[in-house]
Amino acid sequence: MLQKTTFTLLIFSLLFSSCREDDRQVIAQLNLDEYSTEHNLTIGDALEPEIENIFAGKLGTTDEVAAAYLDKMLNLVVNTSAVTTREVYDYKISVINEDTRTSSFILPNGHLYIYSGLLKFLETESQFISLLAHEIYYAESGAATLLIEDSDDFEKKDLGDILLDNGRVDVAQMAAVYPTLAYQEPAAEAADDFSVEVLCPFVYEPRGIVKIIQKAQSPDQTMPEWFDLRPAENMSSRVQRMNVNAEPCGLDGVKNAAEYRAFLERL
Repeated sequence: MLQKTTFTLLIFSLLFSSCREDDRQVIAQLNLDEYSTEHNLTIGDALEPEIENIFAGKLGTTDEVAAAYLDKMLNLVVNTSAVTTREVYDYKISVINEDTRTSSFILPNGHLYIYSGLLKFLETESQFISLLAHEIYYAESGAATLLIEDSDDFEKKDLGDILLDNGRVDVAQMAAVYPTLAYQEPAAEAADDFSVEVLCPFVYEPRGIVKIIQKAQSPDQTMPEWFDLRPAENMSSRVQRMNVNAEPCGLDGVKNAAEYRAFLERL
């Protein structure tokens, strides 16, 4: 009996060692100490059809004017000097028609998805553009890929499997979990700073994220789940940092509330 048990443990140990060796080979083969834009593009392209399948029947708007407005606002951000990946990623935006959800997420390839509930929580064009810039940072910087690697649900080898296209990872499961993953606080802070940097050269109020926070903290409001996935241990410090960063830009920029309301009416 002891001999049989020892043999079983030996077989298990060899299989486990083999799997661990395979995992190391996947990572070593791709040199995943740093993800390239090509890596990010491949990972995003793998996730995108699965995301589209998950939200089938809920995506997009049939109103051409609303669709054109979304593209216009996105391109306003993408075509700034701060976004260096515009020629690599196919940046685009899709609305997920769920009014009860107040979040958004961007894939590593630059495809941004935003729930209609979050769009309806926003009040001005400057807030919307700030949020777009915040999200684009995650694709621009590669943080959207690290979001997967740093999660408790997946490992670096899972991303390696996608890049090798070896069929060893359940991409559909990864896509199902992806919209619920939370960024680490330093990434969220950097995205806040990026949003101010993007809006600074424009005539817009550059503190759109601050204005969203201030509305969310009103007694009659509930904090959008967007902030749960982009956390800050101290929200007051988060606001103060953005206010300081925005001072050189001028704090009296346009908000275009009427234009944004007109968009929402057509959504």
